[in-house]
Amino acid sequence: MTRNPHITGFIGYSGSGKTTLILALMAEYRRRGRTVGVVKHTHHNVIDEKAGGDAEKFVEGGADDVVLVSADTITRWISGKRSATPRQNASAQTIVSSVRTEVVFVEGFKSESSWPRIAVWQPGAELPPLDGTARAVVSRAGLSTALRRFSPDDVPALADFLDTIPSS
Repeated sequence: MTRNPHITGFIGYSGSGKTTLILALMAEYRRRGRTVGVVKHTHHNVIDEKAGGDAEKFVEGGADDVVLVSADTITRWISGKRSATPRQNASAQTIVSSVRTEVVFVEGFKSESSWPRIAVWQPGAELPPLDGTARAVVSRAGLSTALRRFSPDDVPALADFLDTIPSS
């Protein structure tokens, strides 16, 4: 476990491929011997989280710590064991800081700017905000931007790039 985890956020609209990309990066970092946590923000009621939902995919994908955050509940899986607590106005930064892994991936929290973020975009969809915290864009399509671009298939190169970004 680490005191200063490397935190990276992933932003993009529904269906852009954020979860799929995070699962691939989880596998890459685990292959490199790193512990991985995932924090996912959802607008849905956590109690209604369906079987096969993103949190379950992260748990099954081998994440060491998975946190699903809704407006009123924080549900956490550590080593596959689930627990839920009231959110009690905990900030995104406080929740993310509670993850004790070497690498933390944050999916969602589009308005949070406490950590560097990767924009995930699918052609034909709205482009997520490319503000000062965006460090790269992951997409299968060309995009005119000064940011680094990666294909979703080039996970090792993206992981190498993420390791060069100061966490915050």
